[in-house]
Order: sequence, then C-alpha cells, then structure tokens
Amino acid sequence: MNPTLPTRFLGARLPPHLTLAPSGFLLNMQDGETYSLNETGACLLEALHAGESTPEIWQRLCMRFDVPPLTAQRDAQLFLAELFDLGLLVLPKESSEDVDALVEEII
Repeated sequence: MNPTLPTRFLGARLPPHLTLAPSGFLLNMQDGETYSLNETGACLLEALHAGESTPEIWQRLCMRFDVPPLTAQRDAQLFLAELFDLGLLVLPKESSEDVDALVEEII
C-alpha cells in the first residue's frame, strides 16, 4: 500500500501572509503571531512549500526521521489537519467539474 495525503490536503500550501523561517518558526505577517514548529513539522512544511509530490514528502520524512511510511502518513495528516483548523493552511479550490467527477466515481 502506498500512503498518500488524503484528498483534502493535496496541493495544500501556506497562505502568502505566513513565512516559514529556516529555524522552524512560522510567522503570520498579518497579526505578528508566531508558531514554533518541531523538526518534523518544519520538514513537512518545507516539502509542501517546495512543491514536492506526496511520495517525495513521505520519502523525506521516513529517511530523515527513520519512521515507517504509515507512521509518517498518520502524523503528517494529523499535523496538516491541525494547521487547517487553525487557518494556517490553504487548500486549492476544486472546480465544480472536479467535484462532480469525484461524486461520479463514488457512486
């Protein structure tokens, strides 16, 4: 089984008002709020920011932190969900045609 990001996080990116510093801090330029990321979180956001594909992200996390692919997938999903809930992650807008196609596949 090839782990993948859940569909809702494909193409996720940081909004333009957030800056990821090499030191692992995330700075919100709109309100001055800062967030301290651990090494894993910073690695994941760097990979997303660099536009790496899902398999490249998993490979990066597994190699750098010596974790199994499913552990990397689970932890990344939880982290991305938390960022999304905090409004710190932008998801691509799907066109209505894309949504209709997904519904067709499910039905």
